[in-house]
Amino acid sequence: MEDRPVAVEIEDVSLSYDGVKTGRVEAVRRFSLTVHHNEVVCLVGPSGCGKTSLLRAVAGLQPLQEGTVDIHAMEGQPPIAVIFQSPSLFPWRTALDNAAYGVECITKNKKLAREKALRALELVGLGSQAEFYPSQLSGGMQQRVNVARAIALEPALLLLDEPFASLDAQLRERLQTELLRILAATNATALFVTHQVEEAVYLADRVAVMDAHPGTLRSVIDVELDKSSSLDVMRSKEFLHICDAVREQLGDVPAEMVTRA
Repeated sequence: MEDRPVAVEIEDVSLSYDGVKTGRVEAVRRFSLTVHHNEVVCLVGPSGCGKTSLLRAVAGLQPLQEGTVDIHAMEGQPPIAVIFQSPSLFPWRTALDNAAYGVECITKNKKLAREKALRALELVGLGSQAEFYPSQLSGGMQQRVNVARAIALEPALLLLDEPFASLDAQLRERLQTELLRILAATNATALFVTHQVEEAVYLADRVAVMDAHPGTLRSVIDVELDKSSSLDVMRSKEFLHICDAVREQLGDVPAEMVTRA
């Protein structure tokens, strides 16, 4: 992995915010992580450990108290695109116009934006629904439009904050598989926040495990799996072993109960 170009460098980042009743709250403490080009890194950790705060800081939506975030983008390439839990689509815009919105804002070229958006919609399997409005789309379809809007930008880094959390298990698994395909097809680099260990191991090249509040980096676990068989890999001994290793770092299972290869 180290021979790949660096996409993002997070160095000694600390974050805090003003609590309603508790005064100043330390959310993240001296967190450092390097993400390489065409790599998917998933952040997992207990609720309240600062995963989303860290993602927002990388996106430039939350100020840093300490440390630096450097995103390495090519000239003319948007540095980041963010996919949140909610699709947040404009109800008066079609799927195509929603997917084109980000490119429109950057280029001011509506024709180019629609061309890129249509390619992105086709990539997420919604080319035939391009002229549908959000009210005509299921929740899963709306989230795919959300994904299309982000990848249409062709960003240096894709940030995902539990984008499938509100979906049922079957749809979630299907979109996980589609996301893997999309990331491979676009050579995208991604930083993905999730509470689900299986989702993290299935999607990631590496899983970064965070300690409880305040969030610090406990460990980084490599995921070396052949994911060409799609969801079948989730039934393999190797997959289950890596999941157990992540849970051990999270403290979810006693060390002596972890499956060993």
